[in-house]
Amino acid sequence: MRSRRRNSLFVLLSFLFVNQAVGLTVIYDVDFTHRPHDVPHFVGQQIPVDSGPAPRHSASQVVFGEQIVRHSFGPLEDTPVEFISGRQYEFNYSQVAFEVDFLQQFPSYEVSFDAYVASAGNSSDTLSLFFDTPGMVRVDYTPDGRVRRHGGTRYATTIGTFDPWEAVSSSVIVSIASNSWDIWVDNSLLYSGRFHPSGNPNRLEDIRLSFSGAFVGDSIGIDNIKIIGIPEPATILLLGLGGLAVLRKRRR
Repeated sequence: MRSRRRNSLFVLLSFLFVNQAVGLTVIYDVDFTHRPHDVPHFVGQQIPVDSGPAPRHSASQVVFGEQIVRHSFGPLEDTPVEFISGRQYEFNYSQVAFEVDFLQQFPSYEVSFDAYVASAGNSSDTLSLFFDTPGMVRVDYTPDGRVRRHGGTRYATTIGTFDPWEAVSSSVIVSIASNSWDIWVDNSLLYSGRFHPSGNPNRLEDIRLSFSGAFVGDSIGIDNIKIIGIPEPATILLLGLGGLAVLRKRRR
């Protein structure tokens, strides 16, 4: 435990140093806290959308299904959102999008979030993190505790596992400039390699969080979504540090 705290302190201090030195840009900082003078999130209601300047405090688009703010959801205890799957075509989806190209393009991006997925209960249910380039590259998190990578192929590759009955913290750093990405889950690096974008290899249009349920009404919980634009001088250092947010204090 002491070693883990030292590692957390090291990453936190490194993040503060890099942030001051090279100017990281927080594009989205979404914890579903009620902000009456900004983007109001009300417990028991659908999340609003945010099309304002950065940092935005909600998704820029609700694509499918419902996303309802809760007091708590499983181990997520500080106003998380419940993604509830709804019928869309032949599938059951709940999905939101985060537009990132309303700002200048950054060489790299970091996406981090907390999730609780065991509530879905069906092994075919999936939480997916999509990167639209504009083709889709994604990471999947399943209720049976698997992390799967989709990139450069139509088939998924399992890259690691996690405890689905706990809140999982994930951080993904994508370097558009070097065509690479690092996928971190609960302080562990699960994959580091080529990103394999589709379409324009130097552009990221949107980032999406999507829940696919086996049945209408299946649900998962998500909280503390952060998307950061990383300028070139910080990319190599941050990739080495292993993400800015995976070691942050979890909200439970």
